[in-house]
Amino acid sequence: MRQIEQAWLDCQADSASCGDLLRGVRELLGACSCPETGTAAAQLEEALRSALGPSGRLSAGRRARVDSCLAVLGASGQADAPAATDSPAPRPSGDEKSLFLLDDDAPYAERFARRAGEHGYAVEVFASGVELVRALARSRPTAIVLDAVLAQELLQRGQIAPGLKLDDGPPIPVVFSGKRGDFEARLEAVRAGASHYLDKSSDIGTLLRQLDEIADRHADDPYRVLIVENDAELSADYRACLEAAGMDVETLADPFKALASVRRFAPDLVLLDVHLPQCNGLELAAVIRQQEEYDSIPIVFLTDEPESMVRLAAMNLGGDDILGKPITARYLVAAVKARIKRARQLRHGAAEVRQTLRELEQLKYALDKHATVSMTDASGAIIYANDHFCESSGYSREELIGKNHRLVKSGEHPAELYQRMWAKISKGQVWQGV
Repeated sequence: MRQIEQAWLDCQADSASCGDLLRGVRELLGACSCPETGTAAAQLEEALRSALGPSGRLSAGRRARVDSCLAVLGASGQADAPAATDSPAPRPSGDEKSLFLLDDDAPYAERFARRAGEHGYAVEVFASGVELVRALARSRPTAIVLDAVLAQELLQRGQIAPGLKLDDGPPIPVVFSGKRGDFEARLEAVRAGASHYLDKSSDIGTLLRQLDEIADRHADDPYRVLIVENDAELSADYRACLEAAGMDVETLADPFKALASVRRFAPDLVLLDVHLPQCNGLELAAVIRQQEEYDSIPIVFLTDEPESMVRLAAMNLGGDDILGKPITARYLVAAVKARIKRARQLRHGAAEVRQTLRELEQLKYALDKHATVSMTDASGAIIYANDHFCESSGYSREELIGKNHRLVKSGEHPAELYQRMWAKISKGQVWQGV
Protein backbone atom coordinates (compact mmCIF):
# COMPACT_ATOMS: atom_id res chain seq x y z
CA MET A 1 0.00 0.00 0.00
CA ARG A 2 2.81 2.41 0.83
CA GLN A 3 4.42 1.78 -2.57
CA ILE A 4 1.12 2.66 -4.26
CA GLU A 5 0.78 5.88 -2.22
CA GLN A 6 4.38 6.84 -3.09
CA ALA A 7 3.73 6.09 -6.77
CA TRP A 8 0.68 8.38 -6.64
CA LEU A 9 2.81 11.21 -5.20
CA ASP A 10 5.39 10.63 -7.94
CA CYS A 11 2.60 10.61 -10.52
CA GLN A 12 1.37 14.04 -9.38
CA ALA A 13 4.89 15.41 -9.75
CA ASP A 14 5.43 13.73 -13.14
CA SER A 15 2.35 12.28 -14.84
CA ALA A 16 4.60 10.30 -17.20
CA SER A 17 5.31 7.94 -14.27
CA CYS A 18 1.62 7.02 -13.81
CA GLY A 19 2.17 3.71 -15.62
CA ASP A 20 4.07 2.46 -12.54
CA LEU A 21 1.07 3.33 -10.40
CA LEU A 22 -1.36 1.41 -12.63
CA ARG A 23 0.93 -1.65 -12.62
CA GLY A 24 1.07 -1.52 -8.80
CA VAL A 25 -2.72 -1.44 -8.55
CA ARG A 26 -3.07 -4.40 -10.96
CA GLU A 27 -0.57 -6.42 -8.89
CA LEU A 28 -2.59 -5.64 -5.77
CA LEU A 29 -5.78 -6.77 -7.52
CA GLY A 30 -4.17 -10.11 -8.33
CA ALA A 31 -2.73 -10.66 -4.84
CA CYS A 32 -5.49 -9.55 -2.46
CA SER A 33 -7.74 -12.13 -0.80
CA CYS A 34 -10.22 -9.79 0.89
CA PRO A 35 -13.29 -8.94 -1.27
CA GLU A 36 -13.49 -5.40 0.18
CA THR A 37 -9.86 -4.74 -0.73
CA GLY A 38 -10.38 -6.11 -4.23
CA THR A 39 -13.39 -3.84 -4.78
CA ALA A 40 -11.49 -0.80 -3.48
CA ALA A 41 -8.50 -1.59 -5.73
CA ALA A 42 -10.78 -1.93 -8.78
CA GLN A 43 -12.39 1.43 -7.99
CA LEU A 44 -8.92 2.98 -7.68
CA GLU A 45 -7.87 1.60 -11.07
CA GLU A 46 -11.00 3.03 -12.66
CA ALA A 47 -10.42 6.43 -10.99
CA LEU A 48 -6.80 6.46 -12.21
CA ARG A 49 -7.76 5.69 -15.81
CA SER A 50 -10.41 8.43 -15.68
CA ALA A 51 -7.96 10.94 -14.19
CA LEU A 52 -5.28 10.22 -16.82
CA GLY A 53 -7.66 10.69 -19.74
CA PRO A 54 -6.95 9.74 -23.36
CA SER A 55 -3.70 11.69 -23.47
CA GLY A 56 -2.14 9.71 -20.64
CA ARG A 57 -1.63 12.96 -18.74
CA LEU A 58 -3.03 13.60 -15.27
CA SER A 59 -6.18 15.73 -15.10
CA ALA A 60 -5.99 18.07 -12.11
CA GLY A 61 -9.75 18.17 -11.76
CA ARG A 62 -9.99 14.43 -10.97
CA ARG A 63 -7.21 14.07 -8.43
CA ALA A 64 -9.69 14.32 -5.55
CA ARG A 65 -11.42 11.10 -6.61
CA VAL A 66 -8.11 9.26 -6.66
CA ASP A 67 -7.29 10.58 -3.15
CA SER A 68 -10.65 9.34 -1.93
CA CYS A 69 -10.20 5.88 -3.47
CA LEU A 70 -6.73 5.61 -1.95
CA ALA A 71 -8.17 6.38 1.49
CA VAL A 72 -10.85 3.69 1.08
CA LEU A 73 -8.26 1.20 -0.15
CA GLY A 74 -6.00 1.94 2.81
CA ALA A 75 -8.85 1.40 5.28
CA SER A 76 -10.01 -1.87 3.67
CA GLY A 77 -6.46 -3.10 3.27
CA GLN A 78 -5.97 -3.17 7.04
CA ALA A 79 -8.34 -6.15 7.22
CA ASP A 80 -6.43 -7.97 4.47
CA ALA A 81 -3.01 -7.31 5.95
CA PRO A 82 -1.17 -9.80 8.19
CA ALA A 83 -1.03 -9.09 11.89
CA ALA A 84 1.41 -6.30 12.59
CA THR A 85 4.48 -7.08 14.62
CA ASP A 86 5.94 -3.58 14.70
CA SER A 87 5.36 -1.37 17.72
CA PRO A 88 3.14 1.74 17.29
CA ALA A 89 4.69 4.84 15.78
CA PRO A 90 6.70 6.55 18.52
CA ARG A 91 5.56 9.80 20.02
CA PRO A 92 8.31 12.44 20.19
CA SER A 93 10.05 12.90 23.50
CA GLY A 94 9.79 16.17 25.41
CA ASP A 95 12.63 17.85 23.53
CA GLU A 96 11.38 16.77 20.08
CA LYS A 97 8.79 19.45 19.38
CA SER A 98 7.38 18.43 16.04
CA LEU A 99 4.51 19.81 14.00
CA PHE A 100 2.74 18.39 10.98
CA LEU A 101 1.33 21.14 8.76
CA LEU A 102 -1.21 20.33 6.05
CA ASP A 103 -1.53 23.37 3.78
CA ASP A 104 -1.53 23.76 0.00
CA ASP A 105 -0.61 27.46 0.22
CA ALA A 106 3.11 26.95 -0.44
CA PRO A 107 4.32 30.51 0.38
CA TYR A 108 2.41 30.55 3.69
CA ALA A 109 3.56 27.03 4.58
CA GLU A 110 7.18 28.02 3.91
CA ARG A 111 6.91 31.13 6.12
CA PHE A 112 5.20 29.16 8.87
CA ALA A 113 7.81 26.38 8.79
CA ARG A 114 10.68 28.89 8.91
CA ARG A 115 9.25 30.82 11.86
CA ALA A 116 8.27 27.61 13.68
CA GLY A 117 11.83 26.33 13.23
CA GLU A 118 13.17 29.50 14.83
CA HIS A 119 10.66 28.94 17.65
CA GLY A 120 12.00 25.44 18.37
CA TYR A 121 9.67 23.22 16.33
CA ALA A 122 10.60 20.69 13.66
CA VAL A 123 7.95 21.12 10.96
CA GLU A 124 6.92 18.72 8.21
CA VAL A 125 4.74 20.28 5.53
CA PHE A 126 2.22 18.27 3.50
CA ALA A 127 0.15 19.41 0.55
CA SER A 128 -2.25 16.44 0.51
CA GLY A 129 -4.05 14.21 2.96
CA VAL A 130 -2.41 11.09 1.49
CA GLU A 131 1.02 12.41 2.46
CA LEU A 132 -0.16 13.30 5.97
CA VAL A 133 -1.76 9.90 6.66
CA ARG A 134 1.38 8.10 5.47
CA ALA A 135 3.59 10.27 7.70
CA LEU A 136 1.42 9.50 10.74
CA ALA A 137 2.16 5.81 10.24
CA ARG A 138 5.85 6.41 10.92
CA SER A 139 5.86 9.15 13.57
CA ARG A 140 3.55 11.01 15.92
CA PRO A 141 3.95 14.80 16.10
CA THR A 142 3.39 17.06 19.08
CA ALA A 143 0.46 18.66 17.23
CA ILE A 144 -1.11 18.79 13.77
CA VAL A 145 -2.16 22.02 12.04
CA LEU A 146 -4.70 21.52 9.24
CA ASP A 147 -5.83 24.13 6.75
CA ALA A 148 -9.55 24.41 7.48
CA VAL A 149 -10.63 23.94 3.85
CA LEU A 150 -8.41 20.89 3.32
CA ALA A 151 -9.52 19.43 6.66
CA GLN A 152 -13.18 19.59 5.62
CA GLU A 153 -12.28 17.85 2.35
CA LEU A 154 -10.48 15.08 4.26
CA LEU A 155 -13.53 14.59 6.47
CA GLN A 156 -15.84 14.39 3.45
CA ARG A 157 -13.59 11.82 1.75
CA GLY A 158 -13.33 9.73 4.91
CA GLN A 159 -9.54 10.08 5.15
CA ILE A 160 -9.94 11.22 8.74
CA ALA A 161 -12.77 10.18 11.03
CA PRO A 162 -15.29 12.56 12.61
CA GLY A 163 -13.80 13.97 15.78
CA LEU A 164 -10.42 14.05 13.96
CA LYS A 165 -9.33 10.65 15.22
CA LEU A 166 -6.39 10.15 12.89
CA ASP A 167 -5.19 6.75 14.07
CA ASP A 168 -5.44 4.24 16.90
CA GLY A 169 -2.76 5.86 19.05
CA PRO A 170 -3.10 8.40 21.86
CA PRO A 171 -4.88 11.63 20.88
CA ILE A 172 -2.82 14.26 19.09
CA PRO A 173 -3.94 17.91 19.36
CA VAL A 174 -5.44 18.87 15.99
CA VAL A 175 -5.74 22.56 15.14
CA PHE A 176 -7.54 24.18 12.23
CA SER A 177 -6.08 27.28 10.59
CA GLY A 178 -7.89 29.50 8.15
CA LYS A 179 -8.15 32.92 6.58
CA ARG A 180 -11.59 33.40 8.10
CA GLY A 181 -11.81 34.36 11.75
CA ASP A 182 -15.58 34.67 11.98
CA PHE A 183 -17.87 32.76 14.33
CA GLU A 184 -19.10 30.35 11.65
CA ALA A 185 -15.54 29.24 10.77
CA ARG A 186 -14.71 28.63 14.41
CA LEU A 187 -17.97 26.75 14.95
CA GLU A 188 -17.21 24.48 12.00
CA ALA A 189 -13.82 23.68 13.57
CA VAL A 190 -15.45 22.86 16.91
CA ARG A 191 -18.01 20.60 15.27
CA ALA A 192 -15.29 18.83 13.27
CA GLY A 193 -13.43 18.05 16.49
CA ALA A 194 -10.56 20.57 16.34
CA SER A 195 -9.18 21.65 19.69
CA HIS A 196 -8.47 25.21 18.48
CA TYR A 197 -8.81 27.49 15.48
CA LEU A 198 -5.92 29.74 14.43
CA ASP A 199 -6.61 32.80 12.29
CA LYS A 200 -4.03 33.00 9.48
CA SER A 201 -4.35 36.77 9.41
CA SER A 202 -2.66 36.90 12.82
CA ASP A 203 1.09 37.21 13.21
CA ILE A 204 2.76 33.78 12.92
CA GLY A 205 4.59 34.41 16.21
CA THR A 206 1.23 34.81 17.93
CA LEU A 207 0.03 31.53 16.40
CA LEU A 208 3.14 29.72 17.62
CA ARG A 209 2.65 30.98 21.19
CA GLN A 210 -0.90 29.67 21.02
CA LEU A 211 0.41 26.34 19.74
CA ASP A 212 2.76 26.12 22.72
CA GLU A 213 -0.28 26.16 24.98
CA ILE A 214 -2.35 23.87 22.74
CA ALA A 215 0.42 21.27 22.56
CA ASP A 216 1.02 21.62 26.31
CA ARG A 217 4.64 22.31 25.48
CA HIS A 218 6.57 22.99 28.67
CA ALA A 219 9.33 20.37 28.62
CA ASP A 220 11.96 23.08 29.11
CA ASP A 221 9.98 24.57 32.00
CA PRO A 222 7.90 21.78 33.55
CA TYR A 223 4.94 22.54 35.79
CA ARG A 224 5.97 22.70 39.46
CA VAL A 225 3.61 21.46 42.17
CA LEU A 226 4.03 21.64 45.94
CA ILE A 227 1.97 18.99 47.78
CA VAL A 228 1.26 19.59 51.47
CA GLU A 229 -0.25 16.32 52.76
CA ASN A 230 0.47 14.55 56.07
CA ASP A 231 -0.65 11.12 54.79
CA ALA A 232 2.63 9.74 53.43
CA GLU A 233 0.97 7.09 51.26
CA LEU A 234 -1.46 9.53 49.63
CA SER A 235 1.31 12.09 49.16
CA ALA A 236 3.46 9.50 47.37
CA ASP A 237 0.53 8.50 45.14
CA TYR A 238 -0.19 12.11 44.16
CA ARG A 239 3.47 12.73 43.48
CA ALA A 240 3.81 9.62 41.30
CA CYS A 241 0.86 10.44 39.05
CA LEU A 242 1.87 14.10 38.62
CA GLU A 243 5.49 13.21 37.89
CA ALA A 244 4.29 10.65 35.35
CA ALA A 245 2.54 13.58 33.62
CA GLY A 246 5.89 15.41 33.32
CA MET A 247 5.62 17.73 36.34
CA ASP A 248 8.22 18.58 38.98
CA VAL A 249 6.78 17.75 42.39
CA GLU A 250 7.86 18.47 45.95
CA THR A 251 6.04 16.96 48.92
CA LEU A 252 5.74 18.29 52.44
CA ALA A 253 4.08 16.94 55.59
CA ASP A 254 4.82 19.83 57.96
CA PRO A 255 2.71 22.93 57.14
CA PHE A 256 5.09 25.13 59.16
CA LYS A 257 7.73 24.58 56.47
CA ALA A 258 5.40 25.50 53.62
CA LEU A 259 6.43 29.15 53.23
CA ALA A 260 10.11 28.25 53.04
CA SER A 261 9.31 25.63 50.39
CA VAL A 262 7.25 28.13 48.39
CA ARG A 263 10.16 30.61 48.41
CA ARG A 264 12.74 28.01 47.41
CA PHE A 265 10.74 25.79 45.01
CA ALA A 266 8.61 28.56 43.42
CA PRO A 267 5.68 26.25 42.66
CA ASP A 268 3.13 26.93 39.93
CA LEU A 269 0.47 25.44 42.20
CA VAL A 270 0.07 24.39 45.84
CA LEU A 271 -1.97 21.25 46.52
CA LEU A 272 -3.23 21.39 50.14
CA ASP A 273 -4.97 18.83 52.29
CA VAL A 274 -7.63 20.59 54.36
CA HIS A 275 -6.92 18.42 57.42
CA LEU A 276 -3.31 19.08 58.38
CA PRO A 277 -1.94 18.75 61.94
CA GLN A 278 -1.26 21.87 64.05
CA CYS A 279 -2.15 24.18 61.15
CA ASN A 280 -4.98 23.10 58.86
CA GLY A 281 -5.05 23.71 55.14
CA LEU A 282 -7.45 26.64 55.38
CA GLU A 283 -5.15 28.45 57.81
CA LEU A 284 -2.08 27.69 55.69
CA ALA A 285 -3.79 29.08 52.59
CA ALA A 286 -4.59 32.30 54.48
CA VAL A 287 -0.93 32.63 55.54
CA ILE A 288 0.29 32.10 51.96
CA ARG A 289 -2.19 34.65 50.63
CA GLN A 290 -0.84 37.24 53.13
CA GLN A 291 2.35 37.34 51.05
CA GLU A 292 1.70 39.64 48.09
CA GLU A 293 4.25 37.88 45.89
CA TYR A 294 2.34 34.59 46.28
CA ASP A 295 -1.11 36.02 45.69
CA SER A 296 -1.32 34.67 42.13
CA ILE A 297 -0.23 31.08 42.91
CA PRO A 298 -3.21 28.74 42.49
CA ILE A 299 -4.15 26.86 45.65
CA VAL A 300 -6.11 23.64 45.26
CA PHE A 301 -7.61 21.93 48.32
CA LEU A 302 -8.07 18.21 48.86
CA THR A 303 -10.84 17.18 51.23
CA ASP A 304 -13.17 14.33 52.07
CA GLU A 305 -15.59 16.77 53.74
CA PRO A 306 -18.98 16.80 52.02
CA GLU A 307 -20.20 19.85 53.96
CA SER A 308 -20.67 22.87 51.76
CA MET A 309 -19.56 25.26 54.54
CA VAL A 310 -16.06 23.75 54.56
CA ARG A 311 -15.87 24.14 50.81
CA LEU A 312 -17.15 27.72 50.98
CA ALA A 313 -14.57 28.58 53.64
CA ALA A 314 -11.82 27.15 51.41
CA MET A 315 -12.90 29.35 48.51
CA ASN A 316 -13.17 32.44 50.73
CA LEU A 317 -9.61 31.90 51.93
CA GLY A 318 -8.18 32.09 48.42
CA GLY A 319 -8.70 28.57 47.16
CA ASP A 320 -8.88 28.15 43.37
CA ASP A 321 -10.41 24.67 43.41
CA ILE A 322 -11.56 21.95 45.81
CA LEU A 323 -11.06 18.29 44.91
CA GLY A 324 -12.89 15.56 46.76
CA LYS A 325 -11.14 12.49 48.10
CA PRO A 326 -10.72 9.86 46.83
CA ILE A 327 -9.61 11.25 43.48
CA THR A 328 -8.52 9.40 40.35
CA ALA A 329 -5.06 10.03 38.92
CA ARG A 330 -6.52 11.17 35.62
CA TYR A 331 -8.80 13.76 37.23
CA LEU A 332 -6.03 15.05 39.51
CA VAL A 333 -3.62 15.55 36.60
CA ALA A 334 -6.30 17.25 34.47
CA ALA A 335 -7.34 19.62 37.29
CA VAL A 336 -3.77 20.58 38.16
CA LYS A 337 -2.78 21.10 34.51
CA ALA A 338 -5.80 23.29 33.82
CA ARG A 339 -5.10 25.56 36.80
CA ILE A 340 -1.38 25.90 36.09
CA LYS A 341 -1.93 26.47 32.39
CA ARG A 342 -4.38 29.30 33.09
CA ALA A 343 -2.10 30.83 35.75
CA ARG A 344 0.88 30.84 33.38
CA GLN A 345 -1.22 32.43 30.65
CA LEU A 346 -2.25 35.20 33.04
CA ARG A 347 1.35 35.74 34.21
CA HIS A 348 2.57 35.84 30.62
CA GLY A 349 -0.14 38.35 29.71
CA ALA A 350 0.70 40.52 32.73
CA ALA A 351 4.40 40.42 31.80
CA GLU A 352 3.58 41.52 28.25
CA VAL A 353 1.46 44.39 29.58
CA ARG A 354 4.32 45.52 31.86
CA GLN A 355 6.76 45.36 28.95
CA THR A 356 4.38 47.39 26.76
CA LEU A 357 4.00 50.01 29.49
CA ARG A 358 7.78 50.29 29.84
CA GLU A 359 8.11 50.79 26.09
CA LEU A 360 5.37 53.41 26.11
CA GLU A 361 7.09 55.24 28.95
CA GLN A 362 10.31 55.30 26.93
CA LEU A 363 8.48 56.60 23.85
CA LYS A 364 6.74 59.24 25.94
CA TYR A 365 10.07 60.33 27.43
CA ALA A 366 11.62 60.69 23.97
CA LEU A 367 8.56 62.56 22.64
CA ASP A 368 8.40 64.95 25.58
CA LYS A 369 12.06 65.84 25.09
CA HIS A 370 11.54 66.95 21.51
CA ALA A 371 7.91 67.99 21.01
CA THR A 372 5.20 70.25 22.42
CA VAL A 373 2.30 67.94 23.26
CA SER A 374 -1.17 68.33 24.71
CA MET A 375 -4.18 65.98 24.75
CA THR A 376 -7.90 66.66 25.12
CA ASP A 377 -11.03 64.69 25.85
CA ALA A 378 -14.02 64.52 23.47
CA SER A 379 -15.37 67.84 24.74
CA GLY A 380 -12.12 69.69 24.07
CA ALA A 381 -10.93 69.91 27.69
CA ILE A 382 -7.16 69.51 28.12
CA ILE A 383 -6.33 66.28 29.96
CA TYR A 384 -2.54 66.26 29.41
CA ALA A 385 0.17 68.78 28.70
CA ASN A 386 3.88 68.06 28.67
CA ASP A 387 6.60 70.38 29.98
CA HIS A 388 7.28 71.92 26.58
CA PHE A 389 3.62 72.84 26.19
CA CYS A 390 3.53 74.42 29.63
CA GLU A 391 6.67 76.44 28.90
CA SER A 392 5.48 77.67 25.50
CA SER A 393 1.99 78.57 26.78
CA GLY A 394 3.16 80.27 29.94
CA TYR A 395 0.69 78.29 32.09
CA SER A 396 1.36 75.62 34.68
CA ARG A 397 0.00 72.12 34.17
CA GLU A 398 -2.54 72.66 36.95
CA GLU A 399 -3.82 75.79 35.20
CA LEU A 400 -4.18 73.97 31.86
CA ILE A 401 -5.85 70.71 32.89
CA GLY A 402 -9.63 70.89 32.36
CA LYS A 403 -9.42 74.10 30.31
CA ASN A 404 -10.08 74.58 26.59
CA HIS A 405 -7.31 75.45 24.11
CA ARG A 406 -8.93 78.87 23.76
CA LEU A 407 -7.00 79.66 26.91
CA VAL A 408 -3.74 79.66 24.96
CA LYS A 409 -4.90 81.62 21.90
CA SER A 410 -2.18 84.00 20.82
CA GLY A 411 -4.51 86.37 18.97
CA GLU A 412 -2.10 86.25 16.03
CA HIS A 413 -3.75 83.32 14.20
CA PRO A 414 -7.06 83.35 12.30
CA ALA A 415 -10.12 81.53 13.67
CA GLU A 416 -9.94 79.07 10.75
CA LEU A 417 -6.68 77.68 12.15
CA TYR A 418 -8.36 76.70 15.42
CA GLN A 419 -11.32 75.27 13.55
CA ARG A 420 -9.03 73.02 11.50
CA MET A 421 -7.14 72.05 14.64
CA TRP A 422 -10.33 71.04 16.48
CA ALA A 423 -11.70 69.20 13.43
CA LYS A 424 -8.64 66.95 13.47
CA ILE A 425 -8.47 66.47 17.22
CA SER A 426 -12.17 65.62 17.52
CA LYS A 427 -11.65 62.77 15.03
CA GLY A 428 -8.88 61.28 17.16
CA GLN A 429 -6.20 62.44 14.74
CA VAL A 430 -2.99 64.28 15.54
CA TRP A 431 -2.65 68.00 14.82
CA GLN A 432 0.98 69.01 14.29
CA GLY A 433 0.78 72.79 14.34
CA VAL A 434 1.27 75.46 11.71
